[in-house]
Amino acid sequence: MKFLFNVILIFLLIFIFHKPVHAQYYWQWWNSYHNWDGQKPQESYVKRSPQYMGPNALPVQAFRGTKIGFRTYFQSGVDYHFSKEEYAINPYFHLYFPIQKNRIAFEMYTRPIEYYKTNNRLRDERYMRDSIPSGYSKGDTYFATRIRIWENFYRLPDLTLEVTLKTTTGKNLENARHINAPAYIFNGVFGNYIKGTDTAQIKLKWFILAGTFIWQEGDNGQNDSFLYGGGLEFQYKRVSINCNAGGYIGYKKIGDRPIVARVFVQYEYKKIDFAVNYQRGFQNMISNSINLSLRYKIGFFDKINKY
Repeated sequence: MKFLFNVILIFLLIFIFHKPVHAQYYWQWWNSYHNWDGQKPQESYVKRSPQYMGPNALPVQAFRGTKIGFRTYFQSGVDYHFSKEEYAINPYFHLYFPIQKNRIAFEMYTRPIEYYKTNNRLRDERYMRDSIPSGYSKGDTYFATRIRIWENFYRLPDLTLEVTLKTTTGKNLENARHINAPAYIFNGVFGNYIKGTDTAQIKLKWFILAGTFIWQEGDNGQNDSFLYGGGLEFQYKRVSINCNAGGYIGYKKIGDRPIVARVFVQYEYKKIDFAVNYQRGFQNMISNSINLSLRYKIGFFDKINKY
């Protein structure tokens, strides 16, 4: 636990005190290598799609079931993204606050800074501007609202709507790390217990989701994609497991059709939960990821929230 706190603290100190150094690089190499015409902005060469950017630029959102819950919690952890040609590491923070118990929840999550390193082939394919393809980037912050539309309504599966806004805090577009533009996610989640598994100790529930993921591309307009996914949620006493898969399909066909498969395991222990999440990327998602995190239940807010 101390190791996890130390890693997060180091990232925060770097985020507060580091100074951008990419402007100090000598960029003549890029002009010559890519036959720059002296007119077209360098950032316009960058393809704003998951295949040609870092793993935190346009990630596939977390897939969850329909449950809203009543617990307020703060989650902190570390993400490690890796492939044969790139790796990145970043802290992760998540605040979840049920506005109305089991009905409406607000959440905020962020990856405030990342350290990254790629090889030269990936640097050139992505039109990265720095000759040394490594460094730090400020990350994105997301705000989301989850609304339970209905539960146990006749024989229909439960339905929850999710609306998410990605802000423009993520920087370093010139090195293909973040798009430096807003994005929007709208989706609905259907789910229900598998017959005979809704017992006191064991619960098994399926869920599917569909929606849209829209992100801005500066002068190139925006990319609209169809978001899809599904999975199973298993819970036995203090242990819960979420196995899911999905992705999104962009209409521009420029590496904008990633697919991921994930396994999320969580153990509840009094006021703190321990979690590990593994993601395997396919197609246009070239990186795999591992997340280790701690979730702190904030009982004070649950007591004063009477709704």
